[in-house]
Amino acid sequence: MKKYGYHQDNSDHTLFIKRMDDNITLLIIYVDDMLVTGDVVVEIGKLQKYLASKFEMKELGALKYFMGIEVCTSRNPYCAKSLLAIYPDQVSTNKERYQSDNHLAVVIRILSYLKKAPGGGLIFRKLGHLDVKVSKKNVVVRSSAKAEYRGISQGVCELFWLRILLSEIGFPPKKVMELYCDNQATRDIANNQVQHNITKHVEVDMHYIKKKLVNKLIDIPFVKSEEHLADVLTHVVSTKIFHVSLDKLDI
Repeated sequence: MKKYGYHQDNSDHTLFIKRMDDNITLLIIYVDDMLVTGDVVVEIGKLQKYLASKFEMKELGALKYFMGIEVCTSRNPYCAKSLLAIYPDQVSTNKERYQSDNHLAVVIRILSYLKKAPGGGLIFRKLGHLDVKVSKKNVVVRSSAKAEYRGISQGVCELFWLRILLSEIGFPPKKVMELYCDNQATRDIANNQVQHNITKHVEVDMHYIKKKLVNKLIDIPFVKSEEHLADVLTHVVSTKIFHVSLDKLDI
């Protein structure tokens, strides 16, 4: 790939990039699978022809399945919300059966969810998506304060990996990157230059995060726990919050 004019990305060594004026062509390799995309169809065709001359390859057409992700494309607009109405011929629910056994109602609800879940998927609209935002990860340590702070440290690392990757492919972030945190004490520690006794074993993480904050490369805004979109995957939430989260996740 280097001999053919591509350079290997520093943040992801499986990614090869070629720039021509304002256009870009990308090649991502995973074992024996390749994904090619870019702005110029002619360059993509040349790359495919070149690779075919070096290796025994098969062109699979438009992206449908890659690294466990099924991809479907559509030019039709996606309707995120549906309007429901009461129809004249609607059959009422059998109240006696519905109220007879709470466990049965739960089982039916679970089966209904499992039946509908395979039809869900993430919708990536062609709107830019250049605002990088991350939520902290959970890390198991002896202190809850240490866990929260180490989680933020890992999140910051992920942010800067994304920042480098986006810059490499021509989309450098134009504003401060945000890492949401629902723990006010952890945010205070991150923004306070005074060393706290509860964080005496995480000095490396503290200096790393504080340096990014001082240089105004990141920000740690507060977010309410109920606004965490990932809670629908890990917690029991109300039906309203569940569907609101799905809408926000474009599922």
